[in-house]
Amino acid sequence: MRELIVWDFGQHICQKLWLYAYFRSKVDQVHSEMLMQNFE
Repeated sequence: MRELIVWDFGQHICQKLWLYAYFRSKVDQVHSEMLMQNFE
């Protein structure tokens, strides 16, 4: 039973990390687009 809880917790952490990485890449993309517009 304990292994299941640890595995579930691991899944939760992975999901959070994936969302964070996805969000970061989105922010970086928007940021670079804004920078490009400023240079024009």
